Amino acid sequence: MPRRHERKRRFGISVPESLAEQLDKLTRTLNADRSRLVSEALREYLRDHNHYLFPHNCRGILIVVGDVDTMNLIGVLKEYQDVVYSYSHVHVDKQCVNVIVVSGSSGRLAYLHRRLCSMLNCIIRFIPLCGTAPH
Repeated sequence: MPRRHERKRRFGISVPESLAEQLDKLTRTLNADRSRLVSEALREYLRDHNHYLFPHNCRGILIVVGDVDTMNLIGVLKEYQDVVYSYSHVHVDKQCVNVIVVSGSSGRLAYLHRRLCSMLNCIIRFIPLCGTAPH
């Protein structure tokens, strides 16, 4: 979907050298510029997390990928059973993939997301199913 031209604002950020090198490599591979890639990454991150700022009921999918202690994960999900709608665990090659469908208050979902991030050393992504956050 093409975006209308927005006014741009320049600001400086500091990132680890290895992250900057990965970004530069990706810009060359995709024939894109850094600003565009960083803008797209920020836009996606904000879309997936910004709605936590506005109290509302919503739905979403938490995807947890990596070597996870399944019993520990299930224990946490039981603590949040008021917002956990369903849970699925599969293996893709030798990797665990956990899909958690959630529905409830954005604050409660934010607590669950933070709890999983703090206890698990793996990739966790939240995909909101509630569209854009209210303003």
